[in-house]
Amino acid sequence: MTKLATKVTWFGIIGVVSTLVYGVVALAAVDLLSCSRLVANTAAFLVAMCNSYFGHRLLTFRSQVAHRHAMPRFMIQAVFGYAVSYAVTDAVQRLGFKPQIGIIAVMGILPVANFAVLQFWVFPARLSAAAAKRQEPPDNKQGR
Repeated sequence: MTKLATKVTWFGIIGVVSTLVYGVVALAAVDLLSCSRLVANTAAFLVAMCNSYFGHRLLTFRSQVAHRHAMPRFMIQAVFGYAVSYAVTDAVQRLGFKPQIGIIAVMGILPVANFAVLQFWVFPARLSAAAAKRQEPPDNKQGR
């Protein structure tokens, strides 16, 4: 399997797992706990965000970018994603549909948008390669 195919496969796996985590937490909060969509969406988004950061960092992008660089960018990306998810669930509810419809819409929208942001901004290969070179012992560079 090529490097890109491996990355896309892991992205899909992590994305599906994170999306399912979001969906299960949000739906359980709405249906079982009678939480408002704000509480349900926030709880679900936070749980899924943690799963997504570590999964994509370790498996999808195999990133060596320092947490101090990747984490703030990931948080910005996540806040933007949260705003989109809130806007979608709000619009759906204002249109008179059940909150579950908005939750399902978010499950389809966010994974698609996130790959590009993660690939090119949060875990860019150029920063990961630079981090790997800094960690390599000097003797290995000379082939000794």
